[in-house]
Amino acid sequence: MKKWYRFGMIILLAVVGFSVFMVYRELRIQQREKKDFQELREMAYGKGNVQRSKSIEKFHEKKRNLLTLQEKNSDCVGWLYISDTQINYPVMHTPCEPQKYLNKNFDGAYSYSGIPFLDGRCELDSDNLIFYGHNMNNGTMFADVMKYAERDYFVKHQTIVFETLTECREYVIFAVMKTGTADNWYYFINAGIPEAYDEFVERAKMKSLYDTEVTPIYGKQILTLSTCTNRGKEERFLIAAVKK
Repeated sequence: MKKWYRFGMIILLAVVGFSVFMVYRELRIQQREKKDFQELREMAYGKGNVQRSKSIEKFHEKKRNLLTLQEKNSDCVGWLYISDTQINYPVMHTPCEPQKYLNKNFDGAYSYSGIPFLDGRCELDSDNLIFYGHNMNNGTMFADVMKYAERDYFVKHQTIVFETLTECREYVIFAVMKTGTADNWYYFINAGIPEAYDEFVERAKMKSLYDTEVTPIYGKQILTLSTCTNRGKEERFLIAAVKK
């Protein structure tokens, strides 16, 4: 009996030890990835100027040096930013390998959290720019997108900034949706005609969790941030914004 008891204790300790090791390993990975993004922000902002701005006005006073990032990796097409949130990242675009950065960092090495990227079907002048990012448990990447389920959060964080090498674009959120991966919104890249554009917008506003009192008009570019909900493989949460 004692022999089996000792054997059981050894197995239990081994399982506990392995679990502790995996948690420690995960925390180390997350810390390293946070450090990597901090270094990218320092490259873009300049060391000492990497604190998140509390206002859009202050943000424009400190535009990022995206040329440095593009010289380091030409897949980088811009920077996404929402004031007073964790969303403050470079974004990648690889049309020939659309999900390349799903689990890769800026340097192309394996990364658990990946890096936000633009849908491979999009171009920078598409009617709808769809960006994807993980919903990380530590609050990084697009985890803050989920907070838009509450209207009060939307009221305080209505503007999304997308900066490219040539311009700094501002978008105001008009719809907050919980969808599936097969939702028609993911097929909206270019409307082609006003009627199609208006139909997509109307459907989005109908699906929106609440009325934002913002309605895009044809000719205005739309930007979408999409993330998983971690409640099912097919469920997605997204926010859609229109260029000011």
